Amino acid sequence: MVRGRWRVAVFLVLGLGVLLLQAGSAGAVPHPRAPVARPKVRSNTNTQLVWEGGLGPGRGVTGFIPDANNPFDPVADGYPAQNPTTDWSTKDEGFAGVIHGTPTDGSPEVSLYCIDINTDTYPGYGYVLGTWDAANVTNVGYVARLLNEYYPNTDEPASLPDLNERAAAVQAAIWFFSDRFVLSTSDPLHDTVAAIAAHIIKEGPLVEPPPPSLTLTPTEVSGGAGSVLGPFTVTTDAPAGATVNVTGGNMYSNQAGTHFIADGATVPSGKKIWVRSTGPPTVELQATSKATVPSGNVYLYDGNGGADAAQKLILANTATLTAIVNASAEFLPSGSLVVKKTIA
Repeated sequence: MVRGRWRVAVFLVLGLGVLLLQAGSAGAVPHPRAPVARPKVRSNTNTQLVWEGGLGPGRGVTGFIPDANNPFDPVADGYPAQNPTTDWSTKDEGFAGVIHGTPTDGSPEVSLYCIDINTDTYPGYGYVLGTWDAANVTNVGYVARLLNEYYPNTDEPASLPDLNERAAAVQAAIWFFSDRFVLSTSDPLHDTVAAIAAHIIKEGPLVEPPPPSLTLTPTEVSGGAGSVLGPFTVTTDAPAGATVNVTGGNMYSNQAGTHFIADGATVPSGKKIWVRSTGPPTVELQATSKATVPSGNVYLYDGNGGADAAQKLILANTATLTAIVNASAEFLPSGSLVVKKTIA
């Protein structure tokens, strides 16, 4: 959810002074509870995706959300034909549509939707791939079904005149399942969103899509100086295999350390690698692969943006991203040998 309550602070240097302009995010619908804009933050090295403020197609929407004690169930009760009244509150959203996320590996931007209407996020906040269990979002299987059949995976709902309307309709339908949000009947999208919800309820939920898989195990080994340590096993679901790099040593495909593997070589899944130090006490091994991430995978706040929570996002269409894993070998001097293997 990219919401009208967000503000972007823009600094313009004009001659002798600095003018601070506060402007609304896409949709330009101010929200009475708008917080002061926060500066961009630097996420940690585990961050896989950053929201830099980029928005795709969409527009503002007006609707309702149930009060906390309201037992309304989107799947069991269906989409209301009329504006709800008792135990509902009005809810206006300045932007409903596609959010653009920037992968930290340099891959192209990815398209996402919000699955957490009541939580904000800010430019510069970082995200990591998570599981549906960790996301704890209601009806996320129905959301995944919706993404599989509607924009941007398809042109649906094709009856709408442009991408802004389609993206807004899809986001509103997602919020119906994830947050029980219902559009006002005064919004021209109401009937379209109701039809989307009815179709998805009839089709049923999807199962959780598989996350990209790349492992390098064990993550740590140790042994005597001058020895050949390993094996590390590379496992990936990428058809092209994984690229392996080493720092502080050389890689080998056999325990004797006689079959050299070049730095930057591509190896298949299941490949075993041994390392020997060229001098440093620690050798770092890294495996990298291109991973296909299906729509329906969730991105969760990495906790390094200065807030206790940030909105949860879901991948709108399949993306190809870079997966990176690391392992290390520690070479101990004589007399301090403690053999260790650590598997993540």
